[in-house]
Amino acid sequence: FYVDEESVTVGPDNVVRYVLVVRTPGGAENVTYEGIRCATGERRIYASGRAGGEWSPLKVSEWQSIGDNSYNRPRAALAYDYFCDGPAAPRNREHALRRLKGERDPGEPAGYKR
Repeated sequence: FYVDEESVTVGPDNVVRYVLVVRTPGGAENVTYEGIRCATGERRIYASGRAGGEWSPLKVSEWQSIGDNSYNRPRAALAYDYFCDGPAAPRNREHALRRLKGERDPGEPAGYKR
């Protein structure tokens, strides 16, 4: 699992958006453009990447609770171990990138679990 650092943003709606790349041991790759809403513990997939570099918007793109199952495990880790401080989103893109790299503000706990 990889996050494209260049794609990370924090919108005025406090949603952290990013591109997630999933590579299997067999070489298959899945690329998605996603969002995490820290305040509600939800995630959304906006689009999937195609082999030619184009994006294909999902026909059904709704906010869904981030469960800790195998499919959502990377999203749960991104939300609760990196991007979110409880229900609070990162302050801005730079803060999100620092958190993604494991850097914390002084006195901030290492991770948050719902």
